[in-house]
Amino acid sequence: MIDKAKPETLVNYFMERHQYSEATARLALKIFIYLCQEAGIPISPELSAPVAKPKIEGKPLEKKVVDKGRVKIQRGVPEGMHESRWGNDIIICLKKGDRATREKIANTARKLINMYVEEEET
Repeated sequence: MIDKAKPETLVNYFMERHQYSEATARLALKIFIYLCQEAGIPISPELSAPVAKPKIEGKPLEKKVVDKGRVKIQRGVPEGMHESRWGNDIIICLKKGDRATREKIANTARKLINMYVEEEET
């Protein structure tokens, strides 16, 4: 189904099913496309146009450090972000904030993950 989907169809889906505003639905579409590409899930040519990776404010997650002539990769959580891990497969950095903000962000993440699971079952 996603291999034939058009961008506007998915934007409408986000708006109708999840009551997102158009701007939020378009952002959700970008994130969804990026996650599909990273996971190797086939998507339609209309969705395959290059999508910029979501920007993360603060320090980069990885940086190269030269130590005694050897290049090492240091990983870290950007400033103002909280890292959640589920095994080796899922790492999510979410913006820190008050409880209401954290719940809103977590609910959005849950919806995107549930959408991914539901689409795989069809």
